[in-house]
Amino acid sequence: MKKLIYCFLILVLMIHCGNENHSKKEDEPTSNEIKEMISVEEEIQTIQNNISKRNDKIKMGADLYEKATQFIQDNPDHQELEKAYVFAARGAEANEKYDNAITYYYMAQRKFPKSSKAPEYLKSRAIILDFVLNRKRAAILAYEELIELYPEHPLAIDSKNYLDRDLTDIPSSISSEELEKILQNKD
Repeated sequence: MKKLIYCFLILVLMIHCGNENHSKKEDEPTSNEIKEMISVEEEIQTIQNNISKRNDKIKMGADLYEKATQFIQDNPDHQELEKAYVFAARGAEANEKYDNAITYYYMAQRKFPKSSKAPEYLKSRAIILDFVLNRKRAAILAYEELIELYPEHPLAIDSKNYLDRDLTDIPSSISSEELEKILQNKD
């Protein structure tokens, strides 16, 4: 009887170990997918400010967005899902699909509110709303949300100072000298 129980336990252990190895093998391709997204993002970063490569940046952004959104759909419980949300946002941003970018930054913060990077997602969303899309009221709400959810974070403190100085009404075409004068007068 003891031998039978012993054999049964060994069999269960072997099956369990076999399943763990199988799970790890399933994770390997997704890790490669994340590595591929990292590579695409790095390529985008190298040409980000090169105007002659704008079309390449847009295409790579579309590729990164597509890979990331597909990864999110296929792997809703993956341990690196947060990265995929950020890649989707950055890909959309590089692809100049700014509404998609703010949506994925928002979703990243909502899905991972305790992440050390969550305040960055809200700040990125606010910056796109403020400076790219020129949606000042929505930007103010995004800054206020950052301040409310993460009041001690340096980005929240920076956002509070920004809102206190009422800089959201300053036109984006203003020169740095004019901005410096405005800042001196506000203090």
